[in-house]
Amino acid sequence: MLPTQVLEIGDDKVYLRETTGMIGTYAALSHCWGTSQPLTTTRATLQERCAGITWGSLPRVFQDAISLTRDLGIEYIWIDSLCIIQGDEMD
Repeated sequence: MLPTQVLEIGDDKVYLRETTGMIGTYAALSHCWGTSQPLTTTRATLQERCAGITWGSLPRVFQDAISLTRDLGIEYIWIDSLCIIQGDEMD
């Protein structure tokens, strides 16, 4: 079963998707944020993330993980800072 939210890998964008119990294969990237704030999803940016995140707006580590996932033939990736709604205790 897929996590609650995953990123669907498109040709030139990735899309945040609610999975509602879907079954599938996915890769995962959980990373140490360090001192910089990576691209995140919040309630304020949720609709924007669902509409698509352009390749150029993704940090390099996300691009590398997505490229590897695509090369492996996997349609979805879970990246913690994008798939967990930040600041939402219910998520």
